[in-house]
Amino acid sequence: MAGGFLDRLLAAGEAGELEAWAAAAGFLLRAAVVTAGAFPFFAAGMAGGGDVKMMAFLAAWMGLKKGALAVGIGFVLGAVLALWKMLHHGSICQRFLYLAAYIRRLIQEKEITLYYEAGRDGRSCVIPLGTCFCAGAFVVGIWGRSMG
Repeated sequence: MAGGFLDRLLAAGEAGELEAWAAAAGFLLRAAVVTAGAFPFFAAGMAGGGDVKMMAFLAAWMGLKKGALAVGIGFVLGAVLALWKMLHHGSICQRFLYLAAYIRRLIQEKEITLYYEAGRDGRSCVIPLGTCFCAGAFVVGIWGRSMG
């Protein structure tokens, strides 16, 4: 009887270890998928490397559904913050004209160039997008419990 108990205990331990490895693999897979999807925005200078890592971590940690919701809420919060900064600095027309010129050049030349360059654009238009993503994760954590 003791041998059967020990056998069951070892089998449960192996199953638990297998589940732990599967969970770790799922975590890494979700992080890799989000990183690959967000990389073009990093390459074009539209998001920083830390922002991409934050998106990947949130999706890996919260799951794809809740992670995408957290990142989406973070983007909305970031857009509101960016709009407020542009209105506060009086640069809204300049930024939208620059965006229109960037899109036109992208369509005409069919080449992705850097959207943001610190030397040309300065730091006044930069927003802490990672902080916005964390706020989105907080919102999902508080009000997203019913999502499952």
